[in-house]
Amino acid sequence: MIENLIVVDFDKTLVPFDSFRKFIFLWIKKYPFSLFSILILRKLKILSVGNFKKLIIKRVVRNRKFALINDTFSNSLFEAVNTDVKKKIINELQQNTTVLLLSASPDVYVEKVGNKLGYKAKGSFFDLDQRFVHLFGSLKIEYLKKHYPRERFNYLYAISDSNSDIELLNMFIKSDLLNK
Repeated sequence: MIENLIVVDFDKTLVPFDSFRKFIFLWIKKYPFSLFSILILRKLKILSVGNFKKLIIKRVVRNRKFALINDTFSNSLFEAVNTDVKKKIINELQQNTTVLLLSASPDVYVEKVGNKLGYKAKGSFFDLDQRFVHLFGSLKIEYLKKHYPRERFNYLYAISDSNSDIELLNMFIKSDLLNK
C-alpha cells in the first residue's frame, strides 16, 4: 500500500527562527572557549556551513552535560512550533500519511522535536562511516528519494521557507513556499 507523505522544513518554517543559531548561542554562553576557534574559522569563511555544523556538533556532544542541555533546548523548540504551520500540516493530512520533518539543522535536536510531534524526522547527521551529511538542497532530495521512494510514497504536500528547497517542493502534488 502506498503511503502519503508530507515533508516539513524546520528552521523559519516549523519554528519561526534559525534553530542552529540559537543552539550555537546557547553553547557559547555556557562554554565560550570551547567553540571560539570554530566560530572564528566560520566568520573568516574558512569553514563551509556544513563543516561548521559538523565541528560544532562534534565538540558539544562530547560535553558531559550535553544530553541534559540538548533535551532542554529541544523542549524549547517544541514549545516554539509555529501553530499556523502546524494547522497547514493538519489540513493536508489524509488517511495513511507520514509526516517527515526534514532539515539541514542537526539531527541531535531535530529528531527529538519530530518525535514529540509524532513525526518522522531527519536532520543533518553523521553516517555509519562518521561522515557528516549536511541535509541541504540536493542532499535533502537525495535523502528523500532513498528513504521515501515514490514507489512506496505519494508525495502529497511539502512546506518550506527556503529557495534552496524549491526543487524539493516541486516534487510534491501541493506545496507552500513561505514568505520570509
